[in-house]
Parts: sequence; C-alpha cells; structure tokens
Amino acid sequence: MTEQLQWMPFVNTKLHEPFVKFIYWSLRQLDAGAQHSTMTSTLRRLGEDIFKGVVTKGIQDSSPQHSMENKPKTAAFFKSSNLPLRLLSTLIVLKTVTQADYLAQAFDSLCLDLKTEEGKTLFLEYQAVPVILSHLRISSKGLLSNVIDSLLQMTVESNKIVTSLSLHGLDSFWRRLSQISPDRNSGIFHTFLPVLSTFFVLSSP
Repeated sequence: MTEQLQWMPFVNTKLHEPFVKFIYWSLRQLDAGAQHSTMTSTLRRLGEDIFKGVVTKGIQDSSPQHSMENKPKTAAFFKSSNLPLRLLSTLIVLKTVTQADYLAQAFDSLCLDLKTEEGKTLFLEYQAVPVILSHLRISSKGLLSNVIDSLLQMTVESNKIVTSLSLHGLDSFWRRLSQISPDRNSGIFHTFLPVLSTFFVLSSP
C-alpha cells in the first residue's frame, strides 16, 4: 500500500477517499493478529506519508511544452479539506504513527472534526472508538488529555458517545482505565469521570 500511495498525486482526487478507506479497514483487520517488526516499520512510514501528504518532483525539462508537467504534484490526506478523507487519515495516523507531535496534531484535528455532526457520524461509521482507546495506556500518559477530549467531544449536543461506547468499547474503556489507574481515587481516574458520568446519564432510561 505504501507504494500505491506514492502514485496518488497522479490519480483523480475522487479516488483518494476510497483508497484511504481501503487502507484504514485493512489496518483494522490487522488488529487481531500479531505484527512483525518489519510490518510495524512499514506501517509507521505509511502513517507518516498520510500525515505529511505525498509530493512528486517535477520532470527536469525546461521546454515550454512540458511547463505544466514540471510542476510538482501533491496529494493531501491528513490535511485534506475533505472531511471524510481527513478523518480517515487522522485515524490511520493514530493507528500507525508513534511520533508524539504527530499524534498530538492528529488528536487536535480529530477534536475539531468531532465538533460537526458529520464528523460524529463518520466517527461511528468508522468504528473509531478502539483506535482512540488504543492510546489509553500507561506509556501514553502524555496523550490522556487528548483521549478525554476526543471522547467528550462526542457528548457535545449529542448522545453518540453512548452508541460508540456501547457498541465498540465500553468494556475495553473500563479495562484500560483500570490498568492505568487501579486506584479509583487517583488523579488519572478522576480526569475520566466526565466521560463515565456522561455515559451513564445519557444511557439511563
């Protein structure tokens, strides 16, 4: 997939979204299996390309008839103005990249997109809760506030967080929270209380 991604600047932009969606769901299929270190490295490069976008160098030809061909071609994914493509790209970055500043920017982008009803709907469609919860671990304490913000954003003027956690991860959410904060009086546990309280309030009859 990494090689095909390099050709995207030459492909009709209408095909970018279905291709990135294919990448996303392929990555989700890999969730259940063990990943070899080589694959992990490849996926990280894939995520970085999705984050940065793909730019091709122009042909080194100064003749007038090739002036248009000389211009670099680009394909934007994470920075695309197309919401479905951008959100898919954001989730891919969150699944594949380990660089902290990239992850922080991806969470910032996600929170902005979740301010829209379309973003919330797409979040559910892409079954994205497990992707977010994967960062709910001791080694990612620096991103805990980002995880909280993303989940809380799903509660703003919406009960979609109920559907999200009920269908795709309440058990996982509780299990991961217990792992990073076995003491329910700890500061970490209390930072997640707004998410838990909102869930129980909205899900009560």
